[in-house]
Amino acid sequence: MNYSKGVIAIPKVTGDIVITVTTESVKLVNLFDENTASYNYRIRNVGAIASGSIGRVVTAPIDIANISTLTIQGVTTVASNDDTYLRAAAYSSSKGDDTDYLGITNLGANVYTVDVASLKTSYPTATHMRLELSLTYPNNVTKTDTANLAIYGS
Repeated sequence: MNYSKGVIAIPKVTGDIVITVTTESVKLVNLFDENTASYNYRIRNVGAIASGSIGRVVTAPIDIANISTLTIQGVTTVASNDDTYLRAAAYSSSKGDDTDYLGITNLGANVYTVDVASLKTSYPTATHMRLELSLTYPNNVTKTDTANLAIYGS
């Protein structure tokens, strides 16, 4: 039996063949840390985060070097006063502030995945990203509101 590039070749089969496959489980790591997130903040158009944005949470910078997609889970309430549920801001370093800001993309309401690979095409020097989620407008968002929030990269 020979295996090459995803193809198994079995010459001269004369009886039963048993193929055993072993898979490797992948442990998902939640990239959302409620202790480093900014509650009731938003990402300004210059990349800095600003307070006074009721109902929104901004993640700490997420390392996107080896990520092509971010998946958001555990959102139970989608709320917005301006139809912007999810914004993704790209940065050229782990600081994630206006000094290394590259650009922002409004992904719209009810969006639960972020196509990081496409954003990297628009911002090829991006190494990190912050996400802004509108969750409880017009009420303050708290850690209780994000208790089930998880962001996974793949």
